Amino acid sequence: MAEDLEDRMEQKIKYMDWDEFLSGGFLQEANRAFFHPLGLALEVNVDDEGKCLGVSSIWDYRDDPEGMRYGWELEDEAALAVTCAKASNVYAQWHDKAESRKRLLGYVIQPLPDQPQPPKKEKKKGGINASPRE
Repeated sequence: MAEDLEDRMEQKIKYMDWDEFLSGGFLQEANRAFFHPLGLALEVNVDDEGKCLGVSSIWDYRDDPEGMRYGWELEDEAALAVTCAKASNVYAQWHDKAESRKRLLGYVIQPLPDQPQPPKKEKKKGGINASPRE
């Protein structure tokens, strides 16, 4: 596995352009699922033709106990459908990649060495502590 990692590190880095990052929903989901609960958001610059120029700043509302959120209740049905399609795209790719990472690496999110990991959730059948999805 170490040789494989070394081979990949010698390969040329591949890049995704900003427009694909936006249209694919990656910025939306990074903000919604990670940054917004912390009270943060990545902001991008867009030119007059709508082309994304890159990240311009980071909004900081960490002092707000609710963090941040999108105002989807203000969107029409068509805009909300686009938002949901973007989220579906990101999570379809997440699940595909998660499966192969778990199989090949033994994890999905790379653990930090010598750092406490979140406790694994006990699976219980029934009862007050059972997850509704079990």
